[in-house]
Amino acid sequence: MNSYSISLAILLLLVLCAPVWGADRTRQVPVYRNGEIEAAKAVRAQVEREQRSRLLQEEKRLFEYCLPHEDVERHLYRDQSGTIRKYETQGGSDDSSVRRSFYYDLSGVLRFALVEIHAVHGGQVEYRTYFNAEGVKLGEERNARASGYATPETLPSSMFVLKPDQEFGKASSCPEVKGYSRR
Repeated sequence: MNSYSISLAILLLLVLCAPVWGADRTRQVPVYRNGEIEAAKAVRAQVEREQRSRLLQEEKRLFEYCLPHEDVERHLYRDQSGTIRKYETQGGSDDSSVRRSFYYDLSGVLRFALVEIHAVHGGQVEYRTYFNAEGVKLGEERNARASGYATPETLPSSMFVLKPDQEFGKASSCPEVKGYSRR
């Protein structure tokens, strides 16, 4: 086999495997709503600043791992007036982890969701979903790198937490860690 044939074989291999090895970015955010998208991003940035400054009170629940993709951690963050500003869950399986982070405005309306999926072999998929001031989905971005898993182009609406206080308090299929302080 000559060097041209080897180069062609390598090129074909790279082209055919690019969706598995390379970055796969899907942008589904409507351009005409950029002002609303920026407002949703601003809510997330504000909540993150408040969390770093320790202005939000955290409540946490921990669960034993017993089933794939069940929550093993739930975190609820409230501001000084008691409004939930962020809700986060973590779970996974033997070969992957999932973190879902939801950001709420001062009225308690979901404005931004970040879902991160990581696989032990290095694959990653990230979804960023934007909502307007009424909680209506504006659009979504999907970024994947060497995911190796079939993941949907957009997340189902059931993935989003509109009532984080209820979601935080609901029972889990897995036993809760005993003796752990919730605050």
